Amino acid sequence: MKIKKRGFVNKIIVFLLLIVAFHCFYLFKYPLWLSNITWIYNWGMVVFSISLLYFVHKYHLKNCWLNKYLLILLGLIIIQFIYTKLNYPNQSFYDTFRVACSFLFIFSSVIFLKYLDNNGEKSLLNLINWFCFLWEILIIVQSFYYRKGVLLFDISSYFYGDSIYERNNNIRMSIGIFAEFMIFYNFTNFFSDKKLFRKNNIKSMVFFVIAIWALLFVDQGRADAVYIFITLAVIMVTSSYNLKSKVIMVMVTLFAIYIVTSTDLIQAMLETFNSTGLNANSTTHRLYALQYYTECIKNHLFLGNGLLKTTNINDVYYTVEHGSLGWAYYSDVGLIGLTANIGLFGLIIVFIYPLIRTGYFLFKLVKKYSWREYIFPISLYVYLLVSSGTLISTDVQRILQFAFFIAYFEYIYKKDYLSM
Repeated sequence: MKIKKRGFVNKIIVFLLLIVAFHCFYLFKYPLWLSNITWIYNWGMVVFSISLLYFVHKYHLKNCWLNKYLLILLGLIIIQFIYTKLNYPNQSFYDTFRVACSFLFIFSSVIFLKYLDNNGEKSLLNLINWFCFLWEILIIVQSFYYRKGVLLFDISSYFYGDSIYERNNNIRMSIGIFAEFMIFYNFTNFFSDKKLFRKNNIKSMVFFVIAIWALLFVDQGRADAVYIFITLAVIMVTSSYNLKSKVIMVMVTLFAIYIVTSTDLIQAMLETFNSTGLNANSTTHRLYALQYYTECIKNHLFLGNGLLKTTNINDVYYTVEHGSLGWAYYSDVGLIGLTANIGLFGLIIVFIYPLIRTGYFLFKLVKKYSWREYIFPISLYVYLLVSSGTLISTDVQRILQFAFFIAYFEYIYKKDYLSM
């Protein structure tokens, strides 16, 4: 049996990135050394180190946008590093470097891009799709077992301490990294194909339904559900062109109406803005974060609070991120949180700059060809825009999917835009 050598190491690296991102599906308890390596800030150092070697070896002579973007990003983080050390001398060099690497995780985009160049987008998307599907099946099964008081495998490690996240009398677990992207990928697969009952379309429909079930009844993230349904609506409105797609649009609309009328989704969303309702803590904490981070931005407009490790209440600068009450988290308030963290310069370089560029050439491609040919890239772009208010993809827990976004659009740029 022959093994295709070209890109083999790259495939292994991508597979390892994904398996760590999904924590090996919590099938077994990590030994202490593995837990230490894969802890988010330590894992950031590992991924950045590998990505940097990959970048220097594969891309240092290529005059492409990704090359320039990553060098600008590296320059920003070096400035942030110096700024942090000057303003927060009691934080160790090591901790500052680890936090810096959480943003340099974006360098892993070169690994994704190489995979795309070698194997094409279908290969990578199908690989990610299977990871997401298996995770969603796992958390759905776990939700049923939880009603019997059973936690499967090492899922107890998913939670911090002894507390288990609950909502609506059931366990609450995230649908995981990339899941939103794969919801759009599966939906566009069967929505844009004229023939409904192809083998791949049936698989995509099954994967889509499982993901939506996991989103609504296990993840139970109200904001994310809204962002996903907004993006699906954009897909349907811009891409409905034949009888099959129109029938699907009607069915999805009816399903959405059913969800709204038979569940407490709308009420739960309204409760999000009610500081005295069922979700009062969540609401008041976010309002506090907005107020506190607005002051941080006023005081440190250009470079923000800096690269501080604040994962433990005993960390010396814990209150710089979380405020005197300990309620504020950058990840809760999206763009505002990112700006408070790394300043206006950081916001522009890390997030705004790549979005403006990808939006520009995506618009040019759609204008020259059609909306239908770029439904999936459009859905990714729309989701990143609408979700940036709270669930921004540059958050340390989701930044791998932002690296994928950068790589995927660079692949489209090289494949389609340059050949126009």
